[in-house]
Amino acid sequence: MKLVDAQGQDAQIGRFYPTFRGEMFLLVGGREPQHAGSTGRVWVKVAQDATTIEFFPGVMGMKWVQQ
Repeated sequence: MKLVDAQGQDAQIGRFYPTFRGEMFLLVGGREPQHAGSTGRVWVKVAQDATTIEFFPGVMGMKWVQQ
C-alpha cells in the first residue's frame, strides 16, 4: 500500500501538509491499515516542536491505497 495526498499524489515524508483546519504539519511516517475496517495512521510533527502526533489520514486529506 502507499499513502496519497488530497490530490492523489504520493505523500512524501519530510514535506509539510495541511489539516482540514489549515494547520501545517511535517509528515514523518505512517502505518498502513491493519484490517478492512481500519484507515491506518499518519505520523506528523509541528515544525518548531519535536513531538510526534498521530492522526487518521483523513485529517490530512490523505488515504492509503493499493499500489
